[in-house]
Amino acid sequence: MALGGIACNTDAPGEFPAVPTSSGDTMVSSGGDTPETTDGPAPNTTGSADATTNVDTETTDDAASSSTGDGPRDPLALGPTVELGAGEDPDIAIDSTGGVHVVYSRGGSTYYVHAADLSSPSAEVLVGPGDDPQLVLDSQDQPHVVMGEVRYARWVDGAFATANELVDGWRKPRIAIDGEDRVYVTVSQMADPRVILFALQDGDVLAGPVAVGDDNNGAVAVDSQGLVHITWRSTRVYHNTYSLRGGAGTSAQLHTSSDFSWCDVDVRDDSLHLINTIPHGEGLNYRVLRDGAWSEALTLAAAEVQGVDDPDNVGPTIAVDSEGYRYVTFAGRDRVPYYLVVGPDDQPSAVYPLDVEGGTLSGGKFENPNVATHRSRPGAFISWGADTVYVRAVGH
Repeated sequence: MALGGIACNTDAPGEFPAVPTSSGDTMVSSGGDTPETTDGPAPNTTGSADATTNVDTETTDDAASSSTGDGPRDPLALGPTVELGAGEDPDIAIDSTGGVHVVYSRGGSTYYVHAADLSSPSAEVLVGPGDDPQLVLDSQDQPHVVMGEVRYARWVDGAFATANELVDGWRKPRIAIDGEDRVYVTVSQMADPRVILFALQDGDVLAGPVAVGDDNNGAVAVDSQGLVHITWRSTRVYHNTYSLRGGAGTSAQLHTSSDFSWCDVDVRDDSLHLINTIPHGEGLNYRVLRDGAWSEALTLAAAEVQGVDDPDNVGPTIAVDSEGYRYVTFAGRDRVPYYLVVGPDDQPSAVYPLDVEGGTLSGGKFENPNVATHRSRPGAFISWGADTVYVRAVGH
Protein backbone atom coordinates (compact mmCIF):
# COMPACT_ATOMS: atom_id res chain seq x y z
CA MET A 1 0.00 0.00 0.00
CA ALA A 2 1.29 3.48 -0.82
CA LEU A 3 0.50 6.68 1.02
CA GLY A 4 0.98 10.00 -0.73
CA GLY A 5 3.80 8.62 -2.85
CA ILE A 6 5.68 7.05 0.08
CA ALA A 7 5.71 3.29 0.15
CA CYS A 8 4.38 1.66 3.32
CA ASN A 9 6.93 -0.75 4.75
CA THR A 10 6.54 -2.21 8.21
CA ASP A 11 10.24 -3.10 8.26
CA ALA A 12 11.39 0.52 7.96
CA PRO A 13 10.85 2.75 10.99
CA GLY A 14 9.53 6.15 10.09
CA GLU A 15 7.67 5.02 6.98
CA PHE A 16 3.91 4.52 7.03
CA PRO A 17 3.14 0.98 8.18
CA ALA A 18 0.21 -0.96 6.87
CA VAL A 19 -3.01 -0.17 8.71
CA PRO A 20 -4.93 -3.01 10.34
CA THR A 21 -8.64 -2.89 9.61
CA SER A 22 -11.71 -4.28 11.27
CA SER A 23 -15.21 -4.95 10.03
CA GLY A 24 -17.47 -2.25 8.64
CA ASP A 25 -16.22 1.27 8.04
CA THR A 26 -13.93 1.28 11.08
CA MET A 27 -10.22 1.59 10.50
CA VAL A 28 -8.03 1.58 13.58
CA SER A 29 -4.37 2.53 13.34
CA SER A 30 -2.28 1.87 16.39
CA GLY A 31 0.93 0.26 17.50
CA GLY A 32 3.93 0.68 15.26
CA ASP A 33 7.51 1.41 16.19
CA THR A 34 8.41 4.96 17.01
CA PRO A 35 9.35 6.82 13.83
CA GLU A 36 12.85 8.10 13.39
CA THR A 37 13.91 11.47 14.76
CA THR A 38 15.94 14.17 13.06
CA ASP A 39 18.95 15.99 14.33
CA GLY A 40 17.83 19.20 16.01
CA PRO A 41 19.30 22.62 16.64
CA ALA A 42 21.80 23.07 19.41
CA PRO A 43 20.44 24.11 22.82
CA ASN A 44 20.19 27.83 23.44
CA THR A 45 22.72 28.81 26.09
CA THR A 46 22.29 32.58 25.86
CA GLY A 47 18.50 33.01 25.84
CA SER A 48 16.69 35.33 28.24
CA ALA A 49 15.15 34.15 31.48
CA ASP A 50 11.73 34.90 30.02
CA ALA A 51 11.86 32.04 27.53
CA THR A 52 13.51 28.72 28.35
CA THR A 53 14.72 26.45 25.56
CA ASN A 54 15.92 22.95 26.30
CA VAL A 55 16.52 20.62 23.37
CA ASP A 56 16.15 16.98 24.31
CA THR A 57 17.86 14.75 21.79
CA GLU A 58 17.82 11.54 23.81
CA THR A 59 15.78 8.76 22.24
CA THR A 60 14.63 5.31 23.16
CA ASP A 61 15.90 2.24 21.34
CA ASP A 62 12.83 2.48 19.11
CA ALA A 63 13.72 5.96 17.88
CA ALA A 64 16.79 5.74 15.71
CA SER A 65 18.64 8.78 14.41
CA SER A 66 17.50 9.68 10.95
CA SER A 67 19.72 9.37 7.96
CA THR A 68 20.35 12.10 5.47
CA GLY A 69 19.74 11.83 1.77
CA ASP A 70 17.84 13.12 -1.21
CA GLY A 71 14.88 10.76 -0.93
CA PRO A 72 11.29 11.79 -0.22
CA ARG A 73 10.65 13.40 3.14
CA ASP A 74 9.25 11.25 5.91
CA PRO A 75 5.94 12.84 7.01
CA LEU A 76 6.21 11.03 10.36
CA ALA A 77 9.79 11.99 11.29
CA LEU A 78 10.15 13.77 14.64
CA GLY A 79 12.52 16.58 15.47
CA PRO A 80 13.84 17.08 19.02
CA THR A 81 11.59 18.03 21.91
CA VAL A 82 12.08 21.70 22.81
CA GLU A 83 11.01 23.48 26.01
CA LEU A 84 9.75 26.88 24.91
CA GLY A 85 8.25 28.42 28.03
CA ALA A 86 6.55 27.99 31.39
CA GLY A 87 2.77 27.74 31.23
CA GLU A 88 -0.18 25.62 30.13
CA ASP A 89 -2.78 25.31 27.36
CA PRO A 90 -0.33 26.24 24.58
CA ASP A 91 -1.45 26.95 21.04
CA ILE A 92 0.87 27.17 18.06
CA ALA A 93 1.02 28.71 14.58
CA ILE A 94 3.61 28.51 11.78
CA ASP A 95 4.60 31.48 9.63
CA SER A 96 5.56 31.65 5.96
CA THR A 97 9.27 31.21 6.72
CA GLY A 98 8.75 28.22 8.98
CA GLY A 99 9.02 30.22 12.20
CA VAL A 100 7.10 29.05 15.24
CA HIS A 101 4.68 31.25 17.21
CA VAL A 102 3.30 30.01 20.54
CA VAL A 103 0.85 31.39 23.09
CA TYR A 104 0.18 29.90 26.52
CA SER A 105 -1.36 30.90 29.83
CA ARG A 106 0.13 31.30 33.27
CA GLY A 107 -1.41 32.82 36.37
CA GLY A 108 -4.56 34.00 34.55
CA SER A 109 -2.71 35.81 31.74
CA THR A 110 -1.64 34.87 28.21
CA TYR A 111 1.95 35.09 26.95
CA TYR A 112 3.52 34.89 23.49
CA VAL A 113 6.87 33.61 22.21
CA HIS A 114 8.21 33.61 18.64
CA ALA A 115 11.10 31.50 17.38
CA ALA A 116 12.47 31.75 13.85
CA ASP A 117 14.73 28.91 15.03
CA LEU A 118 13.59 26.77 17.97
CA SER A 119 17.06 27.08 19.50
CA SER A 120 16.70 30.88 19.81
CA PRO A 121 13.22 31.97 20.93
CA SER A 122 12.25 35.55 21.60
CA ALA A 123 11.68 36.89 25.06
CA GLU A 124 8.23 36.20 26.48
CA VAL A 125 5.65 38.93 25.75
CA LEU A 126 2.47 39.54 27.77
CA VAL A 127 -0.60 39.46 25.51
CA GLY A 128 -3.21 40.32 28.13
CA PRO A 129 -5.53 38.92 30.80
CA GLY A 130 -7.22 35.60 30.14
CA ASP A 131 -6.35 31.95 29.67
CA ASP A 132 -7.06 29.20 27.13
CA PRO A 133 -5.51 31.22 24.25
CA GLN A 134 -5.86 30.49 20.54
CA LEU A 135 -3.59 31.91 17.84
CA VAL A 136 -3.53 32.63 14.09
CA LEU A 137 -1.13 34.57 11.84
CA ASP A 138 -2.06 37.02 9.10
CA SER A 139 -0.51 37.44 5.64
CA GLN A 140 2.35 39.45 7.17
CA ASP A 141 3.02 36.72 9.76
CA GLN A 142 1.65 38.92 12.56
CA PRO A 143 -0.15 37.17 15.46
CA HIS A 144 -3.82 37.49 16.38
CA VAL A 145 -4.94 35.97 19.70
CA VAL A 146 -8.23 35.23 21.44
CA MET A 147 -8.36 34.19 25.07
CA GLY A 148 -10.42 34.17 28.22
CA GLU A 149 -14.04 35.21 28.23
CA VAL A 150 -13.51 36.58 25.47
CA ARG A 151 -10.72 39.00 24.53
CA TYR A 152 -9.04 39.62 21.18
CA ALA A 153 -5.55 41.08 20.70
CA ARG A 154 -3.43 41.68 17.59
CA TRP A 155 0.18 42.64 16.95
CA VAL A 156 0.52 46.28 15.91
CA ASP A 157 3.80 48.21 15.47
CA GLY A 158 5.92 45.76 17.43
CA ALA A 159 3.55 45.09 20.33
CA PHE A 160 0.14 43.69 21.14
CA ALA A 161 -2.64 46.23 20.97
CA THR A 162 -5.00 46.40 23.95
CA ALA A 163 -6.80 43.10 24.45
CA ASN A 164 -10.39 44.21 23.85
CA GLU A 165 -13.33 42.26 25.21
CA LEU A 166 -15.52 40.98 22.38
CA VAL A 167 -18.24 39.49 24.51
CA ASP A 168 -18.78 38.33 28.05
CA GLY A 169 -18.73 34.77 26.88
CA TRP A 170 -17.74 31.37 28.06
CA ARG A 171 -14.30 29.82 27.77
CA LYS A 172 -12.56 28.22 24.81
CA PRO A 173 -12.87 30.78 22.01
CA ARG A 174 -11.69 29.70 18.54
CA ILE A 175 -10.04 31.78 15.85
CA ALA A 176 -9.35 31.55 12.10
CA ILE A 177 -8.21 33.99 9.40
CA ASP A 178 -8.85 34.26 5.66
CA GLY A 179 -6.67 35.35 2.75
CA GLU A 180 -7.76 38.96 3.15
CA ASP A 181 -6.69 39.03 6.82
CA ARG A 182 -10.26 38.96 8.05
CA VAL A 183 -10.37 37.28 11.45
CA TYR A 184 -13.22 35.01 12.57
CA VAL A 185 -13.82 34.23 16.23
CA THR A 186 -16.34 31.74 17.56
CA VAL A 187 -17.27 31.34 21.20
CA SER A 188 -19.78 29.63 23.44
CA GLN A 189 -21.85 31.83 25.71
CA MET A 190 -24.27 31.04 28.51
CA ALA A 191 -27.22 32.84 26.87
CA ASP A 192 -28.99 31.91 23.65
CA PRO A 193 -27.75 31.63 20.97
CA ARG A 194 -25.09 29.51 22.57
CA VAL A 195 -22.46 29.57 19.76
CA ILE A 196 -21.75 32.93 18.14
CA LEU A 197 -19.29 34.28 15.57
CA PHE A 198 -17.55 37.63 15.11
CA ALA A 199 -15.76 38.82 11.96
CA LEU A 200 -13.02 41.44 12.41
CA GLN A 201 -10.46 43.29 10.33
CA ASP A 202 -7.77 45.69 11.51
CA GLY A 203 -9.24 45.46 14.99
CA ASP A 204 -12.72 46.55 13.90
CA VAL A 205 -15.78 44.31 14.11
CA LEU A 206 -17.19 43.70 10.63
CA ALA A 207 -20.04 41.46 11.75
CA GLY A 208 -21.33 39.84 14.90
CA PRO A 209 -22.42 38.45 17.08
CA VAL A 210 -23.87 36.00 14.55
CA ALA A 211 -25.64 32.84 15.72
CA VAL A 212 -23.95 29.75 14.23
CA GLY A 213 -24.79 26.97 16.73
CA ASP A 214 -26.91 25.96 19.67
CA ASP A 215 -24.60 24.53 22.33
CA ASN A 216 -20.83 23.99 22.78
CA ASN A 217 -18.25 25.55 20.48
CA GLY A 218 -16.14 23.21 18.36
CA ALA A 219 -13.73 24.62 15.77
CA VAL A 220 -13.50 27.21 13.00
CA ALA A 221 -11.56 27.17 9.71
CA VAL A 222 -11.65 29.15 6.44
CA ASP A 223 -11.22 27.92 2.87
CA SER A 224 -9.48 29.69 -0.01
CA GLN A 225 -12.73 31.38 -1.09
CA GLY A 226 -13.40 32.90 2.32
CA LEU A 227 -16.09 30.39 3.33
CA VAL A 228 -15.96 29.83 7.09
CA HIS A 229 -16.57 26.33 8.45
CA ILE A 230 -17.79 25.93 12.03
CA THR A 231 -18.28 22.80 14.10
CA TRP A 232 -20.20 22.61 17.36
CA ARG A 233 -21.77 19.95 19.52
CA SER A 234 -24.75 19.20 21.71
CA THR A 235 -25.89 15.58 21.75
CA ARG A 236 -24.49 15.42 18.20
CA VAL A 237 -21.62 16.92 16.21
CA TYR A 238 -22.82 19.62 13.79
CA HIS A 239 -21.28 21.56 10.90
CA ASN A 240 -22.26 25.05 9.74
CA THR A 241 -20.88 27.69 7.38
CA TYR A 242 -20.66 31.46 7.32
CA SER A 243 -19.65 34.13 4.82
CA LEU A 244 -19.68 37.90 5.06
CA ARG A 245 -21.86 38.10 1.98
CA GLY A 246 -24.28 35.27 2.69
CA GLY A 247 -24.30 35.12 6.48
CA ALA A 248 -24.72 31.92 8.45
CA GLY A 249 -25.95 28.70 6.90
CA THR A 250 -28.01 25.94 8.47
CA SER A 251 -26.32 23.50 10.84
CA ALA A 252 -26.16 19.91 9.60
CA GLN A 253 -25.82 16.89 11.89
CA LEU A 254 -22.68 14.82 11.25
CA HIS A 255 -22.57 12.16 13.94
CA THR A 256 -25.08 10.36 16.09
CA SER A 257 -22.56 10.55 18.93
CA SER A 258 -21.04 13.82 19.95
CA ASP A 259 -17.93 15.18 21.50
CA PHE A 260 -14.91 17.43 21.09
CA SER A 261 -14.23 18.31 17.43
CA TRP A 262 -11.61 20.12 15.36
CA CYS A 263 -11.28 20.85 11.64
CA ASP A 264 -8.94 22.29 9.02
CA VAL A 265 -9.08 23.01 5.30
CA ASP A 266 -6.83 21.65 2.55
CA VAL A 267 -6.69 24.76 0.36
CA ARG A 268 -5.52 22.76 -2.66
CA ASP A 269 -9.12 21.61 -3.15
CA ASP A 270 -10.91 23.32 -0.22
CA SER A 271 -11.80 19.96 1.32
CA LEU A 272 -12.61 20.11 5.03
CA HIS A 273 -11.03 17.58 7.40
CA LEU A 274 -12.79 16.89 10.69
CA ILE A 275 -11.61 14.95 13.72
CA ASN A 276 -13.71 14.36 16.83
CA THR A 277 -13.67 12.17 19.91
CA ILE A 278 -16.07 9.27 20.35
CA PRO A 279 -17.73 9.03 23.78
CA HIS A 280 -16.69 6.40 26.33
CA GLY A 281 -13.09 6.18 25.12
CA GLU A 282 -13.88 4.46 21.85
CA GLY A 283 -11.38 6.39 19.71
CA LEU A 284 -11.46 9.26 17.21
CA ASN A 285 -13.72 9.78 14.20
CA TYR A 286 -12.19 11.27 11.02
CA ARG A 287 -14.29 12.51 8.10
CA VAL A 288 -13.74 14.59 4.96
CA LEU A 289 -16.12 17.07 3.30
CA ARG A 290 -15.20 17.17 -0.38
CA ASP A 291 -17.28 18.58 -3.25
CA GLY A 292 -20.28 18.96 -0.95
CA ALA A 293 -20.35 15.37 0.31
CA TRP A 294 -19.08 13.87 3.58
CA SER A 295 -17.04 10.68 3.57
CA GLU A 296 -17.78 7.74 5.81
CA ALA A 297 -16.19 8.08 9.23
CA LEU A 298 -12.93 6.28 10.00
CA THR A 299 -12.33 5.28 13.61
CA LEU A 300 -8.74 5.93 14.64
CA ALA A 301 -6.61 5.48 17.77
CA ALA A 302 -9.09 3.25 19.60
CA ALA A 303 -6.35 1.50 21.57
CA GLU A 304 -4.68 4.72 22.72
CA VAL A 305 -7.97 6.36 23.80
CA GLN A 306 -9.52 3.29 25.38
CA GLY A 307 -10.51 3.91 28.98
CA VAL A 308 -10.58 7.72 28.82
CA ASP A 309 -14.09 8.34 30.13
CA ASP A 310 -14.18 12.11 29.52
CA PRO A 311 -13.67 12.69 25.77
CA ASP A 312 -12.72 16.31 26.47
CA ASN A 313 -9.54 14.91 27.97
CA VAL A 314 -8.61 13.54 24.53
CA GLY A 315 -9.11 16.87 22.70
CA PRO A 316 -7.83 16.04 19.19
CA THR A 317 -6.66 18.71 16.77
CA ILE A 318 -5.90 18.47 13.05
CA ALA A 319 -3.91 20.56 10.53
CA VAL A 320 -3.23 20.07 6.80
CA ASP A 321 0.14 20.87 5.22
CA SER A 322 0.98 22.07 1.71
CA GLU A 323 1.18 18.53 0.33
CA GLY A 324 -2.13 17.37 1.77
CA TYR A 325 -0.84 15.46 4.79
CA ARG A 326 -3.27 15.77 7.73
CA TYR A 327 -1.52 15.82 11.08
CA VAL A 328 -3.65 14.70 14.03
CA THR A 329 -2.68 15.05 17.70
CA PHE A 330 -4.51 14.04 20.85
CA ALA A 331 -4.03 13.06 24.49
CA GLY A 332 -4.43 9.36 25.23
CA ARG A 333 -4.59 7.37 28.41
CA ASP A 334 -2.69 8.89 31.33
CA ARG A 335 -2.45 12.19 29.38
CA VAL A 336 0.25 10.83 27.06
CA PRO A 337 0.43 12.94 23.86
CA TYR A 338 0.13 11.05 20.55
CA TYR A 339 0.10 11.85 16.84
CA LEU A 340 -0.77 10.21 13.55
CA VAL A 341 -0.85 11.33 9.91
CA VAL A 342 -3.54 10.81 7.30
CA GLY A 343 -2.00 10.90 3.83
CA PRO A 344 -3.21 12.65 0.68
CA ASP A 345 -4.79 9.33 -0.37
CA ASP A 346 -6.96 9.40 2.81
CA GLN A 347 -5.06 6.49 4.39
CA PRO A 348 -3.99 6.88 8.05
CA SER A 349 -0.64 5.96 9.53
CA ALA A 350 -0.17 4.07 12.75
CA VAL A 351 -0.36 6.03 16.00
CA TYR A 352 2.86 7.11 17.72
CA PRO A 353 3.71 8.70 21.07
CA LEU A 354 4.73 12.28 20.52
CA ASP A 355 7.23 12.23 23.36
CA VAL A 356 9.25 9.12 22.62
CA GLU A 357 11.60 9.86 25.53
CA GLY A 358 8.71 9.88 28.01
CA GLY A 359 8.20 12.11 31.02
CA THR A 360 6.13 14.92 29.49
CA LEU A 361 2.35 15.05 29.55
CA SER A 362 -0.36 16.98 27.82
CA GLY A 363 -2.64 19.26 29.77
CA GLY A 364 -5.21 16.50 29.58
CA LYS A 365 -8.15 18.75 28.73
CA PHE A 366 -9.50 20.08 25.46
CA GLU A 367 -7.06 20.91 22.63
CA ASN A 368 -3.77 19.92 24.20
CA PRO A 369 -1.64 18.89 22.34
CA ASN A 370 -2.14 21.35 19.47
CA VAL A 371 -0.86 20.98 15.90
CA ALA A 372 -0.16 23.67 13.30
CA THR A 373 0.91 23.80 9.66
CA HIS A 374 1.44 26.54 7.10
CA ARG A 375 -0.45 26.18 3.84
CA SER A 376 2.67 26.86 1.78
CA ARG A 377 5.02 24.51 3.65
CA PRO A 378 5.28 20.75 4.26
CA GLY A 379 5.32 19.28 7.76
CA ALA A 380 3.88 20.41 11.06
CA PHE A 381 4.78 21.58 14.56
CA ILE A 382 3.04 20.37 17.71
CA SER A 383 2.81 22.04 21.13
CA TRP A 384 1.72 20.53 24.42
CA GLY A 385 2.29 20.76 28.17
CA ALA A 386 0.68 21.35 31.55
CA ASP A 387 3.40 23.36 33.35
CA THR A 388 6.16 23.46 30.75
CA VAL A 389 5.40 24.27 27.11
CA TYR A 390 6.93 21.75 24.70
CA VAL A 391 7.22 22.02 20.91
CA ARG A 392 8.26 19.40 18.39
CA ALA A 393 8.58 19.39 14.60
CA VAL A 394 7.02 16.53 12.62
CA GLY A 395 7.57 15.66 8.97
CA HIS A 396 10.35 18.14 8.22
